[in-house]
Amino acid sequence: MLINRYEEIKKCSRNAYALRLYGQLDYLLQLNNVNKGKFDPLLLRALKEIINFYNKEKTFTNAFVKKIENSLMSLQSEAQKYTVICIGHAHIDVNWQWGIDETVNITASTFETMLYLMDNYQDFTFMQSQGYLYVLMAKYRPDLIKRIKKYVKEGRWEVTASTYVENDNNMIDMLSSNLQFKYSKRQVAEIFDISDSALDLDFEPDTFGHHRYRPEILVNNDIKYVYHCRGSFTTSIYQFVAPSGKEVLVFREPNWYLGFIEHDSFTYVPAFCSENGTNFALKVYGVGDHGGGCTVRDLNRLYDMQKWPLMPHIKFGTLHDFFKEIEKVPNIKKIDYEQNCVFTGCYSSVYEIKKQNAMVESNLKKAMLWCALDDKHKYSFDEAFHAYLPTHFHDTITGSNVKSAIDFALGEYQIALSNIGANKALALKTLSQKIDSTKIYSAAAVEFDNIAIGAAGGYLNKKNNFALSLGYGKERAFAIFNPSNFTRDEVIDLDVWDYYGDVTKLVACDANGKELPFSLRQVHPFFYWYHNCHTVSVKVKVPALGYTTVLLKEKDKLTALTPDPNPRISLPKDDIVLDNGIVKAIFDKTSLNLNSLLLNGQELATNGRFELVVEDASESMTAWRIGRFKKITPLSNFSVIPGSYFKNDVRQGFSYRTTFNNSEIFVHVSLDKDDASLKFNVGLRFYEIGSLEFGVPMLRYVVENSEKPAEAIYNVAGGFTKRPAKNQNQVALSLVSVGKLGIFGKGLHGYRYDKDSLSVTLIRNSLDPAVNPELGDHEFDFRLLLTSNLVKAHEVYTNELDHILLTYQKGPHPLEHTFISVDEKLQLHYLTDDEVVVTNHGPAEEFMVLNKKVHLKKDETKIIKR
Repeated sequence: MLINRYEEIKKCSRNAYALRLYGQLDYLLQLNNVNKGKFDPLLLRALKEIINFYNKEKTFTNAFVKKIENSLMSLQSEAQKYTVICIGHAHIDVNWQWGIDETVNITASTFETMLYLMDNYQDFTFMQSQGYLYVLMAKYRPDLIKRIKKYVKEGRWEVTASTYVENDNNMIDMLSSNLQFKYSKRQVAEIFDISDSALDLDFEPDTFGHHRYRPEILVNNDIKYVYHCRGSFTTSIYQFVAPSGKEVLVFREPNWYLGFIEHDSFTYVPAFCSENGTNFALKVYGVGDHGGGCTVRDLNRLYDMQKWPLMPHIKFGTLHDFFKEIEKVPNIKKIDYEQNCVFTGCYSSVYEIKKQNAMVESNLKKAMLWCALDDKHKYSFDEAFHAYLPTHFHDTITGSNVKSAIDFALGEYQIALSNIGANKALALKTLSQKIDSTKIYSAAAVEFDNIAIGAAGGYLNKKNNFALSLGYGKERAFAIFNPSNFTRDEVIDLDVWDYYGDVTKLVACDANGKELPFSLRQVHPFFYWYHNCHTVSVKVKVPALGYTTVLLKEKDKLTALTPDPNPRISLPKDDIVLDNGIVKAIFDKTSLNLNSLLLNGQELATNGRFELVVEDASESMTAWRIGRFKKITPLSNFSVIPGSYFKNDVRQGFSYRTTFNNSEIFVHVSLDKDDASLKFNVGLRFYEIGSLEFGVPMLRYVVENSEKPAEAIYNVAGGFTKRPAKNQNQVALSLVSVGKLGIFGKGLHGYRYDKDSLSVTLIRNSLDPAVNPELGDHEFDFRLLLTSNLVKAHEVYTNELDHILLTYQKGPHPLEHTFISVDEKLQLHYLTDDEVVVTNHGPAEEFMVLNKKVHLKKDETKIIKR
């Protein structure tokens, strides 16, 4: 066939004239296809001439190419009815296979190169995403920012930095999702003296999937257009529709977001335009994944190809130019489903990054709330935003990066938590100072000859709660703060420093003097650098978005625990049973696997166990991909840690451990009074080394479910999504649920439901880009949920109650108080100085939010200005 011979010739002759010939003829052949062979006679004659000429000359000349062009000039108007908008781009991965020092310097060198091209090519247009890069340049290379401003005003340098980085969408919460836009827009608008409304385009070419509530977030942040590459492959132009009906116009790159300008760069245009009902196409070009961007060769080729007569109309432009054209397309297809999951390994690679991000998100939400309620001080979280938002980059929080990038992210989380913790501590202290504690303390309780004042300075606290000091005397009053928009009734742990009374006589009382269920963890205190500390567990009821007070004081009789030597009770000889009247968990006395888990007598789960899995690593990209399971080994030889079994008025549980290969695991399982969840605190010393030959070691917890629906529910930022049972990890913000059984995890995002079992991946030691990054010690918190109220489960187990010790003081506020009100039927994502963000998961109706009537559709999220 002629076409086969033509393809052979294309591989042999590659001079400039030949490439000009191929580029135009290939484009016309595609044009002919969409016109159903209308131009066959002309093109067949041209092919014969080309083949005959090459067979004789073994090359192509300028004169011959122009002869072929002239023979096909009747197709010029048809060829040029399409327009390709070309825009340069530099794909700068933030701290991917390099550290922050390289990110700064490659950004500077890339910007310098692009400015050189702008200075010398008057039509050249360029776009750059990620506000973080501009902030770095404003700090380290303000001279470049000054030059860029000129081209921004000219419209040739398009700032597509609506987000701080090209962030992952699946593993960050609503607050982080919104801050990516809000903080970036504010910073970029200030740097370039532009309106933040101009930043209405979300450029995320490499992001690993898009959940179904993503359009809701985009629209709420005034985003009109989205460019992406990974995700839906069904169409290139579509309206992405959220469950509430909000929608955003999306362009999915049909080719790739990187590449040179080649002679055949525009052969896709006829098919693309025909399929999408438009005469406009887009070409994003630029090379390198370490900065770089467009090249002189790219621009020279574009200028040359503009002169080729049988090509589409080629013009330099912007992404906005292109979107303005495609939004004119009638009957754009609507997509109302998620575009996940892309790289399943990323949900559990490099756990410590995910764990720290979850800690930042939870404490930031609470800190911003308490600071918003403090009318005495002004607070800034910019340091935290600048530190932790870059870690949401799609190769950072995903764990698909190298050690230097991992180390930088973990350091930035510490900076963020410093800013957050300091603000939260001051706000809680200020709010607590308004409480009239004279109504709960007795005057005799005030003893100043006590070293508890100033206690806990330097105390290792892993929950970012630093408002712990200033306690004195034999009475200790705590203010317990509730960040949720519904009343919480649960067990909270309180640290009591330097108590020199008789702890066995302690009782806990609420704001009305009524005794509360409570227990001491142990009679003997924990000693810490000349201080000592007792931990008290109290079941307390706290009003929504408010606080209550708890007083610890002595009574005449022994109340809390039996005296020494050991307050623990004997380990049962048969199966170990934890039972709070709602949940009953039965652990096998030999294997210590969870034999049965019941809710009000109904068995929901069996055979809960830890498993060591070895994944096949032969396909590489192990941080991104979970390989085929080569071997599954349930952990065995567990033994109960002596003296760990306990049962008191508020909590019961025990601890067990085992070793496997080179690793060791400690598990503490507990059940709180009236709680519908079984909590696991896991300490892991992980030294399972992976290799290409051996595979990737993974540790997970698996439980077999009694109810076997066809789908499981996973939570994402803004709502919940159903996915069919599948023997592969799926992503969730914090939980998966089938029926009344679920698994919740802090900083854990890889869950699996395969119809017969639910599992959560705790850790996996991938091989690339970082080699075995998980070696060392780790701590995990996860729960087996026995509830269908997933909104409240996520809120309660994600955002713990805060507390602070009260001094003896007068104040305007009572012992129990609600600051503000948000309808408890809504999911409250966060509340700040200037806005409150809520989602309605029920039927459309009006709700009261901060004394305002707000109408929300089902599954709608609103940002309500205060």
